[in-house]
Amino acid sequence: MNLRNAAKALIQRGDQILVTENIDDKGLWYILPGGGMEPGKETLIDALKRECQEEIGADVAVEDLNFVREYITDNHEGSRTKGVHLIDFIFRCSVDERYNASEAPEGDSIQVGVKWMSISELKNLRFYPKPLLDYLDSESGAPPIYLGDIT
Repeated sequence: MNLRNAAKALIQRGDQILVTENIDDKGLWYILPGGGMEPGKETLIDALKRECQEEIGADVAVEDLNFVREYITDNHEGSRTKGVHLIDFIFRCSVDERYNASEAPEGDSIQVGVKWMSISELKNLRFYPKPLLDYLDSESGAPPIYLGDIT
C-alpha cells in the first residue's frame, strides 16, 4: 500500500469555491486546487503553495488547517487505482481579490480549467470529496477536522 500526503486549498468568496475543472472518459469533474507533496523535500504548506501556483496560477495565503480526509482506494468501488492510501490536508486559503480564474494557466493533462462555483452547483456535479460540501453548507458552526475515508 502506497501512502500519499496531499495539501488542498479551500478558497472561498462568499458562497463560491475555487475549483479545478478536470475531464476524463466520464466527463467533467471538480476538485480543490492542490496536490501531492514531495516527501523529504517540502512541507505541506510548501507543497500547497507550489501546487496552487501550478494549477491556478496564483500565490495563496495559507490560513488554518480545516479538514483531513482519507481515501483508501481499495475501500471504494470504481476507484481507478488500487493500493493507495491518500491523506488530504485541506487548508483554508485566500487569493488576491483581483484574482481572475479565467486567466489561470493550463494545468496538467486532465485539468481543463479553473472556476469559481457555488456549493449548490457543485452538489449536482462530480465534485470530490462531495461530503465536504455538506460541512461547508452547514449552519451548525465549527466543522469536524477529520472527515474519515470518503470519496
